[in-house]
Amino acid sequence: MEPETDRTEIASMRRGYLKRRAEYEAARADLMERARSDAARIIAMIIREYRPLKVYQWGSLVQSDHFSERSDIDIAVEGITDPGVFFEMLGAAAEMTRFAVDLVQIETIHPRYADLIRRFGRLVYEKDA
Repeated sequence: MEPETDRTEIASMRRGYLKRRAEYEAARADLMERARSDAARIIAMIIREYRPLKVYQWGSLVQSDHFSERSDIDIAVEGITDPGVFFEMLGAAAEMTRFAVDLVQIETIHPRYADLIRRFGRLVYEKDA
């Protein structure tokens, strides 16, 4: 192969790669926006219907560089300790999105994990005293 042909083919492959990468990033951004929108609607429903003391958002929607097509919606609630109420809330949340919903009760998870959510998650709601 001629060196000029190699350069032309390499340039063509590079353009193709950059185009595919841009398409992937655009699709990822659209998906992340849908997940964020769904999360906001779910959080609003939780606050309105279940009145928790606090709501945290954590995971890849907070650390967006970790978001991928396999990401879920991570929400932690504080002040909802009744298992029946919690599972009702989880079911209602799951019906509002096509994303998997990882909803946890701060009071029932390992204290170290709860501390990580409180420290690195985003407090999106706190009930007025």
